[in-house]
Amino acid sequence: MTTPLRRLVVVLMIAAAGAAVLAWLRERRSADEPIDAPAWPPLGPLDGAAPATEPAPAPPEPAPAPAPIPAADTATTPEPAATAAWVSPAADGSCPAGYPIKANANSGIFHVPEGRFYARTKAERCYATAEAAVADGYRRAKS
Repeated sequence: MTTPLRRLVVVLMIAAAGAAVLAWLRERRSADEPIDAPAWPPLGPLDGAAPATEPAPAPPEPAPAPAPIPAADTATTPEPAATAAWVSPAADGSCPAGYPIKANANSGIFHVPEGRFYARTKAERCYATAEAAVADGYRRAKS
């Protein structure tokens, strides 16, 4: 029969052996890491000749300043009618008339009315054409 003191000694010996193995593994791992070589300055010519110096490059010439744009009279110049590439959908996720393409920003996919998942898609952006959606970085749904 073993006594409690004997069990304690055995457990302590096993723990000491485990600690020794761990210390050896840590030392071995740190020895495998490469040591950085010292950074030495570049050597000059080995034959004793004076080092060749290259002329410093000339600073680049500054670019010519752009011609000032004459101020236009905004009261007489009509602004061009800008059409939006996309519009925000309605609160229920449906697109307004004239913008049937539904786009989802999370997936980067747009759905056309003939598409399989068009009815269940809640739009985050609505486009008039598929080309406009592609120009904004979306891709067409595969089904």
